[in-house]
Amino acid sequence: EKVAQSEKLKATESQKKAIEKYHEAIEAKQVAEANALEAKRLQKIAEANADKASKSERKALENFDTALSAIERMLVQVADRDLADVPGMDAVRQKLAGDAIAKLDDLQKNGFGESLHAKECLAKTYEIRGDLEALKNSKIQRDYKQRALSQFQEATKRLAGLANEKDLPVTKATTYRCRSLLISEKAAVLMDDGKQAIAALQSALAQAQELLRTTPNNIEVLTAAEKIVTSLGTNELQQGDAKSALKHHQLAGQYIDQLMSLNKGNEATSGLRLAD
Repeated sequence: EKVAQSEKLKATESQKKAIEKYHEAIEAKQVAEANALEAKRLQKIAEANADKASKSERKALENFDTALSAIERMLVQVADRDLADVPGMDAVRQKLAGDAIAKLDDLQKNGFGESLHAKECLAKTYEIRGDLEALKNSKIQRDYKQRALSQFQEATKRLAGLANEKDLPVTKATTYRCRSLLISEKAAVLMDDGKQAIAALQSALAQAQELLRTTPNNIEVLTAAEKIVTSLGTNELQQGDAKSALKHHQLAGQYIDQLMSLNKGNEATSGLRLAD
């Protein structure tokens, strides 16, 4: 009888423990379900915030694009060669350039997110600012060239970074590299040291020719190569190296012929499509 009672007691204890475990499991399940619901709620909030952030970024970029377009229009006004010859217009051009630079400074300080478009636009602000600084060539502001060069260097650095972005289409990377090379050419034109300018242009030409080896009929690359090699030939002529200047101007002519041939081919293809 004592054995039976002992066994019964053990069974009761086991039953109690089983019930406790059961309740613990139920509580754990309830906690897990509550946590899952909370996670879903937080995810929805995060998604809503991300959507708002995305919309805010898109709006900021739209505003940025509008501001950048306005500044580019100002740049065209400042660069107008007809205005340059009008008496008293130099002060007006300087004022326009100064206003545009101030606006660009604000845009660069604010930043526009980490999207590819945002980074591309930011790189463009440095190029435009370099163009504006290059035009502020009054006698009062003797350091305009250095400021312009600094902006161009920042633009090329940012474009090089964009060209190396992960999973970027080859065509887009090529566009960024070509833009970077064209800015390098503008920077070289500003250099007072002729030998330094030639070295910079030779480096840019080597990069352009490397791109041409991988994309021989790319109009963007050919256009950049032609502009660079023309500047190189001009600088060499100014430095008294007529032989190198002739060689590079002939190469520029070859690039132009190739561009004309490609453009004719594109026009013919376009005409066939219209005929169809």
